[in-house]
Amino acid sequence: MRSDTPKQFMLLGDKPILMHTIQAFADFSAQLKIILVLPKESGDTWRRLCKKFDFKKEISLVDGGESRYHSVKNGLNAIDDLDSYVAIHDGVRPLVTARIIGDSFRYAEIYGAAIASTTLKPEL
Repeated sequence: MRSDTPKQFMLLGDKPILMHTIQAFADFSAQLKIILVLPKESGDTWRRLCKKFDFKKEISLVDGGESRYHSVKNGLNAIDDLDSYVAIHDGVRPLVTARIIGDSFRYAEIYGAAIASTTLKPEL
């Protein structure tokens, strides 16, 4: 991205990309518990951005790990209700729709798990 700013904190329109992503899930359901996993050194940046952009969504902030695997594990360890469905989503993918979120949860309920994907466009 040719920037010193981490992708999740880059502006997309009126606010950082990560805020758009969190907003998509919060808009889907106010009942969702959102756990945000960030590198430990990014926590202060996130809190500053939340103040600057008056972003007040209720989230649990968890320190990431040395790899994506460890970060996901840290996020999973922060879940209180072990009898629940979990969505793991890359925070720099802000264009997720309510339909994709809803379908993913519905399919997980039916089949025990679900993975959202899109068809790749062939090269022209």
